[in-house]
Amino acid sequence: MEGEELKSNGGRNGGFSLKLRICPVFYPFIIGKRGITKGNIESETRTRITVPRENDNFRNNAGNNNNGGGGGSFITITGADRHSLLKAKRRLDALIVSFRNRQSLTHFVAIPIGSTNEQIRSRFEAFKTAVLSIVNHSKTTNIFESTFQSAARLHLTLRALYLGDAAERKQATSILQALKTEVLDGLMKGKKPVKLRMKGLDYMNDDPSEVRVLFAKVEETEESGGLFKEIVNRTFD
Repeated sequence: MEGEELKSNGGRNGGFSLKLRICPVFYPFIIGKRGITKGNIESETRTRITVPRENDNFRNNAGNNNNGGGGGSFITITGADRHSLLKAKRRLDALIVSFRNRQSLTHFVAIPIGSTNEQIRSRFEAFKTAVLSIVNHSKTTNIFESTFQSAARLHLTLRALYLGDAAERKQATSILQALKTEVLDGLMKGKKPVKLRMKGLDYMNDDPSEVRVLFAKVEETEESGGLFKEIVNRTFD
């Protein structure tokens, strides 16, 4: 969510309005079946929430996929006082977090390693060759060369995300650029290169027979002093 603007409406009746740039994919969830969700929030917070119509949203966002634009449609909350508007905003924030967590992931933040480290590429290729050389593996568990990631695309995943439209992708890019200049550059200044050790394999689900992704385990060496952990935590946040 971005593009927030809280202002007084002025005029004879006074009141305030709050404009929120929210990804249009969440509009149906905010409105709810027969408008019930939106109506409940309006009733409980004594506000009015105006959600752009689908056709308006299409016109306002036309061409954004080509130029990376931020979108032109906003949800507007109006009410008699600031407290009511902010209360309604908190309700929308909570809804969006809930709905976002249900969406299929679209992006991830990662550190490339296969494209920058020849040793990792060569050892990965040796591992792949060793696995594929065991004939029983390919016959009984369907492990083929296509099962393996390209060595040049090996990476460390820091966080997976759902980004719903061009505006959210633009916002994520801006946040990461600010993170580098305002946080990471300062953390790394005057420090020795971070050293990591990759050893062993692991998987996420509980049943080994249902494994779909196998990944290498990574740990930071003591000489790095926890710097990589701090970098990862800042990036994740």
